Amino acid sequence: GIGSGVSVDTDGGMAGDQTSLSFTTSNWQMEQAVMVRAAADDNAISETVTLSHSAAGGDYDSVSKELMVTVGDDDTASLVISPEAVTVLEAGSATYTVKLATEPTEGVTVTVSGMGSGSGVSVDTDAGTDG
Repeated sequence: GIGSGVSVDTDGGMAGDQTSLSFTTSNWQMEQAVMVRAAADDNAISETVTLSHSAAGGDYDSVSKELMVTVGDDDTASLVISPEAVTVLEAGSATYTVKLATEPTEGVTVTVSGMGSGSGVSVDTDAGTDG
């Protein structure tokens, strides 16, 4: 791959990823397709990759051009709570889990709030310690 999970293939009919195009005096004016693929990842970040094209031969030695490729992300940063609803009997307790839906770019703190005064509901995010 090129970076950020991006790969290119100039000839889908051949096994593997081909990375060169051939132009002749007969086909120089014809467009040739290059397929760009982006691998899936677990983060929710769009990424940009620069593809460099350099020519050699004829009077095209040292001719180059860059193409910016933006990899749009299909992941969404969100919290996954399971189960989605909890029933707690008076004087009882229940447990649920929270996890991140995608890989974060740095540490994440999730704060539980909304108990409300007089509700009699409290939370403990670390059952191994008092409080």
